[in-house]
Amino acid sequence: PPARALPPVAMASGYLRYLFNREPQKMLLSSVALVGTMGYFLKVGAHRVSDRAHAIATESALRAADERMAAAEKGVEEHYASARRAEEMVKLGTSLLDKGLEDKVKMSKDGPSQLKRLEREVEMARLAVKEAREKAAAPAH
Repeated sequence: PPARALPPVAMASGYLRYLFNREPQKMLLSSVALVGTMGYFLKVGAHRVSDRAHAIATESALRAADERMAAAEKGVEEHYASARRAEEMVKLGTSLLDKGLEDKVKMSKDGPSQLKRLEREVEMARLAVKEAREKAAAPAH
Protein backbone atom coordinates (compact mmCIF):
# COMPACT_ATOMS: atom_id res chain seq x y z
CA PRO A 1 0.00 0.00 0.00
CA PRO A 2 1.24 3.50 -0.81
CA ALA A 3 2.31 5.64 2.15
CA ARG A 4 -0.32 8.07 3.27
CA ALA A 5 0.79 11.74 3.50
CA LEU A 6 0.62 13.21 6.99
CA PRO A 7 -1.28 16.42 7.57
CA PRO A 8 0.99 19.49 7.45
CA VAL A 9 0.83 20.15 11.23
CA ALA A 10 1.86 16.59 12.02
CA MET A 11 4.66 16.83 9.46
CA ALA A 12 5.92 20.09 10.93
CA SER A 13 5.78 18.86 14.51
CA GLY A 14 7.52 15.61 13.51
CA TYR A 15 10.28 17.54 11.75
CA LEU A 16 10.71 19.83 14.78
CA ARG A 17 10.96 16.77 17.08
CA TYR A 18 13.56 15.26 14.76
CA LEU A 19 15.59 18.53 14.76
CA PHE A 20 15.31 18.84 18.55
CA ASN A 21 16.58 15.26 19.01
CA ARG A 22 19.47 15.93 16.65
CA GLU A 23 20.61 19.36 17.91
CA PRO A 24 18.83 20.36 21.13
CA GLN A 25 20.97 23.46 21.89
CA LYS A 26 20.54 24.94 18.44
CA MET A 27 16.78 24.31 18.58
CA LEU A 28 16.48 25.92 22.02
CA LEU A 29 18.43 28.98 20.89
CA SER A 30 16.47 29.34 17.68
CA SER A 31 13.13 28.90 19.49
CA VAL A 32 14.17 31.50 22.10
CA ALA A 33 15.18 33.81 19.26
CA LEU A 34 11.88 33.15 17.50
CA VAL A 35 9.86 33.78 20.66
CA GLY A 36 11.91 36.92 21.35
CA THR A 37 11.32 38.18 17.82
CA MET A 38 7.61 37.46 18.13
CA GLY A 39 7.57 39.28 21.47
CA TYR A 40 9.34 42.23 19.88
CA PHE A 41 6.83 42.35 17.05
CA LEU A 42 3.98 42.09 19.55
CA LYS A 43 5.51 44.96 21.52
CA VAL A 44 5.89 47.05 18.36
CA GLY A 45 2.30 46.24 17.47
CA ALA A 46 1.15 47.19 20.95
CA HIS A 47 3.08 50.46 20.66
CA ARG A 48 1.45 51.11 17.31
CA VAL A 49 -1.96 50.37 18.78
CA SER A 50 -1.32 52.62 21.78
CA ASP A 51 0.02 55.36 19.50
CA ARG A 52 -3.11 55.08 17.38
CA ALA A 53 -5.29 55.11 20.50
CA HIS A 54 -3.38 58.17 21.72
CA ALA A 55 -3.89 59.87 18.35
CA ILE A 56 -7.62 59.08 18.45
CA ALA A 57 -7.86 60.36 22.04
CA THR A 58 -5.97 63.51 21.07
CA GLU A 59 -8.25 64.06 18.07
CA SER A 60 -11.37 63.59 20.20
CA ALA A 61 -9.94 65.92 22.89
CA LEU A 62 -9.23 68.54 20.22
CA ARG A 63 -12.72 68.09 18.81
CA ALA A 64 -14.23 68.46 22.29
CA ALA A 65 -12.10 71.57 22.89
CA ASP A 66 -13.29 73.02 19.57
CA GLU A 67 -16.91 72.32 20.55
CA ARG A 68 -16.38 73.96 23.96
CA MET A 69 -14.76 76.96 22.26
CA ALA A 70 -17.67 77.25 19.82
CA ALA A 71 -20.13 77.05 22.72
CA ALA A 72 -18.18 79.73 24.60
CA GLU A 73 -18.14 81.98 21.52
CA LYS A 74 -21.89 81.47 21.15
CA GLY A 75 -22.33 82.39 24.82
CA VAL A 76 -20.25 85.53 24.35
CA GLU A 77 -22.31 86.50 21.28
CA GLU A 78 -25.54 85.90 23.23
CA HIS A 79 -24.17 88.01 26.09
CA TYR A 80 -23.34 90.87 23.71
CA ALA A 81 -26.76 90.56 22.08
CA SER A 82 -28.50 90.70 25.46
CA ALA A 83 -26.32 93.68 26.44
CA ARG A 84 -27.35 95.43 23.20
CA ARG A 85 -31.01 94.63 23.89
CA ALA A 86 -30.65 96.00 27.42
CA GLU A 87 -29.05 99.16 26.02
CA GLU A 88 -31.92 99.55 23.56
CA MET A 89 -34.42 99.04 26.39
CA VAL A 90 -32.64 101.70 28.46
CA LYS A 91 -32.76 104.11 25.50
CA LEU A 92 -36.44 103.32 24.95
CA GLY A 93 -37.18 103.74 28.66
CA THR A 94 -35.28 107.02 28.75
CA SER A 95 -37.17 108.34 25.73
CA LEU A 96 -40.49 107.25 27.27
CA LEU A 97 -39.52 108.88 30.55
CA ASP A 98 -38.59 112.08 28.71
CA LYS A 99 -41.95 112.01 26.91
CA GLY A 100 -43.75 111.44 30.21
CA LEU A 101 -41.90 114.34 31.80
CA GLU A 102 -42.75 116.56 28.82
CA ASP A 103 -46.42 115.58 29.16
CA LYS A 104 -46.28 116.28 32.90
CA VAL A 105 -44.69 119.70 32.31
CA LYS A 106 -47.36 120.46 29.69
CA MET A 107 -50.11 119.42 32.10
CA SER A 108 -48.60 121.49 34.92
CA LYS A 109 -48.64 124.50 32.57
CA ASP A 110 -52.26 123.82 31.61
CA GLY A 111 -53.08 122.65 35.15
CA PRO A 112 -54.58 125.79 36.75
CA SER A 113 -57.04 126.43 33.88
CA GLN A 114 -58.05 122.74 33.85
CA LEU A 115 -58.55 122.83 37.61
CA LYS A 116 -60.79 125.91 37.37
CA ARG A 117 -62.86 124.26 34.64
CA LEU A 118 -63.25 121.08 36.76
CA GLU A 119 -64.24 123.19 39.81
CA ARG A 120 -66.92 124.97 37.72
CA GLU A 121 -68.29 121.59 36.51
CA VAL A 122 -68.42 120.27 40.10
CA GLU A 123 -70.19 123.46 41.30
CA MET A 124 -72.75 123.18 38.47
CA ALA A 125 -73.35 119.51 39.37
CA ARG A 126 -73.90 120.49 43.04
CA LEU A 127 -76.38 123.18 42.03
CA ALA A 128 -78.26 120.70 39.81
CA VAL A 129 -78.47 118.19 42.69
CA LYS A 130 -79.67 120.96 45.08
CA GLU A 131 -82.38 122.08 42.63
CA ALA A 132 -83.54 118.49 42.14
CA ARG A 133 -83.82 118.02 45.93
CA GLU A 134 -85.76 121.28 46.30
CA LYS A 135 -88.17 120.21 43.54
CA ALA A 136 -88.67 116.87 45.24
CA ALA A 137 -89.22 118.53 48.65
CA ALA A 138 -91.71 121.13 47.31
CA PRO A 139 -95.37 120.09 47.64
CA ALA A 140 -97.04 119.28 44.36
CA HIS A 141 -100.19 121.51 43.67
